[in-house]
Amino acid sequence: MRLSTKWLLAVVLLCNTLTIASQDANVSNFSWQNLPPIPDAEGFAGAIVGVCNNNALIIAGGSNFPEAKPWDGGKKVFYNNIFALTKSENQYKWNNLGTLKNNIAYSASVSTDWGVVSIGGGDGQNCFSDCLLLTYSDGKVEQKQLPALPNPSWFGLATIADGVIYYAGGQNSPDGNSTSEFLSFDLKSFMAGAKVDWQQMPALPGQSRVLAVMAAQTDGFGKNIYVISGRNLKKAEDGNLTPTFLKDGYRFDLRTKTWSQIADAPVSVCAAPSIASGQSNIIVFGGDSGSLSGQTLKENHPGFSKDILTYNTITNTWFKTGTLPVSQVTTSAVMFDGSMVIPCGEIKPGIRTPVISSCKLIAAKRSFGVINYIVLAIYLAFVLGIGLFFSDQKNTNDFFLAGKSIPWWAASLSIFGTQLSSITFMAIPAKTFSADWTYFMINMAVILIAAPIVCLVYIPFYRRLDVTTAYEYLEKRFNVIVRLLASLMFTLLMIGRMGIVIFLPAIAITTVTDVNINFSILAMGILCTVYTFMGGTKAVIWTDVMQVIVLLGGALVSLLLIIHQVDGGLAKIISVGAANAKFSIAYNGLDLTRTTWMVIFLGMFSVLIPYSSDQAVIQRYLTTKDEKTAKKSMWSNALLVIPSTILFFAIGTALYVYYKQNPAGMNMSLKTDSVFPWYIMESLPIGVSGVLIAGIFAAAQSTLSGSMNSVSAAVITDFYRRFWPNHSEAKYLLAARLVTVFLGVLSTAMALFMVKSSIISLWDAFTEIIGLIGGALAGLFVLGAFSKRANGKGALIAAAITIVILYYVQNYTHLHFFVYASIGLASCFVFGNIFSVFFKPASNEQLDGLTIYSLLQKK
Repeated sequence: MRLSTKWLLAVVLLCNTLTIASQDANVSNFSWQNLPPIPDAEGFAGAIVGVCNNNALIIAGGSNFPEAKPWDGGKKVFYNNIFALTKSENQYKWNNLGTLKNNIAYSASVSTDWGVVSIGGGDGQNCFSDCLLLTYSDGKVEQKQLPALPNPSWFGLATIADGVIYYAGGQNSPDGNSTSEFLSFDLKSFMAGAKVDWQQMPALPGQSRVLAVMAAQTDGFGKNIYVISGRNLKKAEDGNLTPTFLKDGYRFDLRTKTWSQIADAPVSVCAAPSIASGQSNIIVFGGDSGSLSGQTLKENHPGFSKDILTYNTITNTWFKTGTLPVSQVTTSAVMFDGSMVIPCGEIKPGIRTPVISSCKLIAAKRSFGVINYIVLAIYLAFVLGIGLFFSDQKNTNDFFLAGKSIPWWAASLSIFGTQLSSITFMAIPAKTFSADWTYFMINMAVILIAAPIVCLVYIPFYRRLDVTTAYEYLEKRFNVIVRLLASLMFTLLMIGRMGIVIFLPAIAITTVTDVNINFSILAMGILCTVYTFMGGTKAVIWTDVMQVIVLLGGALVSLLLIIHQVDGGLAKIISVGAANAKFSIAYNGLDLTRTTWMVIFLGMFSVLIPYSSDQAVIQRYLTTKDEKTAKKSMWSNALLVIPSTILFFAIGTALYVYYKQNPAGMNMSLKTDSVFPWYIMESLPIGVSGVLIAGIFAAAQSTLSGSMNSVSAAVITDFYRRFWPNHSEAKYLLAARLVTVFLGVLSTAMALFMVKSSIISLWDAFTEIIGLIGGALAGLFVLGAFSKRANGKGALIAAAITIVILYYVQNYTHLHFFVYASIGLASCFVFGNIFSVFFKPASNEQLDGLTIYSLLQKK
């Protein structure tokens, strides 16, 4: 073993001893309180439970023993009352809203966008097939009949996914065997006026069951239906039903319409309320384990389990999450007023409760700590120092193109850093953690497709025309309007993204640490603005170089530490990953967006767009001394993509195995995209976690600084210098710096505004709309380079049509977003050629050196 390797391992082992968080600690807990009890002294079991319009908790029907307990001869009574709990001015109020058509209990109830749906149920003598939709408005409940079940059923279970209700199990009669029935009903289409009915689905595997846990949740590839535990009922020779408490669970894949078995629950959780939490967890509150089944304990029954168990759909593991103050079964858990609510139910056999339990999941945060703050401060100071060092800019050629003095390897690292945003830094490990390596081939398209095309076509165009922005090429190829339109499109695209570039990583850091979100935003925004303002492209590129080193170095250390912390090390990661198909690259199923050849094909268009038309990337080609070194920077960037992709994909798979072994270490309240930042703070040593958080800062600042400098270049070169060509170079340089400051202030202010206003969903919608221009923008470059027929007017019409087509595809089809780039490029190219026929074509002299054909002839 070489000395350097020994030192690296020694550092890793030493750092691991400094880990500040216990890997076995429960990282989330529940904060409990009671809402006003339902206005009934006994309370109800088996009631219809749901939430309407996010502001009314509906409880209807149910059963109890009002006269005496069952062991004293009490008779079970079924009810039809409808109650609603509402909140106004921080005050809760119960409302009695009439009655149902029938006395009913033990139906399956589901909260939907259209109201609360009750499916089946019974009155003790009969089971029903009725399905009912309850809606709440202005203090009133309306009841609407839905298509009935094919057979009467009660004690079944239901959930909803993408507007479709799924119903499973149950009994067809009060004294009948449990069933394995599995049905679906497209409520969304029904409410839109379509004529739909219940559809038979592949039957439940395993034993038939009642009172199981059922939920819709994702597993990394898409949404699935989960059915867990419950109780099998089978009529014995004496005519009595014999119960068998079950622990097994199954997943129904909504894409393939097939069942597969999942990990058994630690104990039976029959009749437990449950709820889907976050992006990959199913929380199960207590339940009946069956350990006391058949015993006549009367009032001495100790009650049901108080353990809160969580099933993670990605790692396929169970772990204990907390303890209930009181266990309530034969009821449902719902989200109401921002909390998980468990209303009424049974606390012991035959004993109901009017209690409405409410809890919130409190996610733990880790202290960032003094040492980590010092590490982050050193990094930020170093970044600022680079800006100061390169502050001697004399003209816009220096400010935008670094005087064409950048070495090829530095330009290469800068291109890489510009493309690898902080979101990617977190999202790639999260994707492989939750799914597999299918999308690995997208990044391979950089070296297989993007690098050859860019080096063959685009770099020669930009270098030989001696442009500052790519959009100058469009004026030479088409006309000034196309140039200005493309530059404006790019500017809007970047402005739309810059606030998000700061905001999302700041959210991720704040979610897992006690670092103030405003501090994160201001630190990234102000420092990035300062060093870009002072040093221009030269400062941007050299900080990119440092940031890429920090980012990749920190990622490598993370991977080594995860390997060390996994019981069994690298061999275990490989074996467990392989056994769970986490390394899958080739896929030949029905999902075309995961099929290997389609991933490569669609990835080709996705990666070609930024490398051919994004000024932030193209500017890097122009900072080297000549065409040869520019191509060298592109090829080396493409080669760097391979090991870096392997590194980040490997981190995701290693995290999967780590959390499969340590499921209690996961933070249930976080989205899957935060799994890597959470691991950084939860399980990495002091100082190392500071480096990794600095890596997130680095990736964000790299993207932001490149965007600011490139937008400044577009504004000054394509607009200011284009229309006011006789100003002094000093004036252009001052304007460039002022635009940079304006963009920095704007992006930082946008991020701070998102924090205060909580309009991130609206901002996402805005950036999606602005993002539609990306395909059209790249399409203009493809059209110009690969078509001799295309002209300016045809190009403008094609760009407009492409934006409309992409808007339609995005909002009115179910096509995967991978397809957008190919549609945009193809649309612009096809329509550009079609409409150019109606206008005067350019002469061969005008096209000289501006298309691939003339370029090849010159070679």
